[in-house]
Amino acid sequence: MKPRSKKSPHLRPNWKLAALLAATLPLTALTGCAHKSRPSGEMPNIWQPYVLTIEAGATVETPEGPYRAQTRETWHGDKRFRELEQAYLDLLGNPNP
Repeated sequence: MKPRSKKSPHLRPNWKLAALLAATLPLTALTGCAHKSRPSGEMPNIWQPYVLTIEAGATVETPEGPYRAQTRETWHGDKRFRELEQAYLDLLGNPNP
């Protein structure tokens, strides 16, 4: 006859708990990352200056590296650029619908 191994009762697997965890973890993982997506045509809400004037010799950091202005430059934010573009198209007689 084989001797029985003496296992601690605390080390015995609890199959009910294991089954419960196996069932709830995938559900939690699938719903835990849910968020409201922005519609594809909607622009993100990022603040931009309306107009930005850069003096000659000023250095501006960009993702591509530093940019050094050669002359005094005026940069227009997206909203201002679209306004100027629409005004130009209106002058040409081609209003954008």
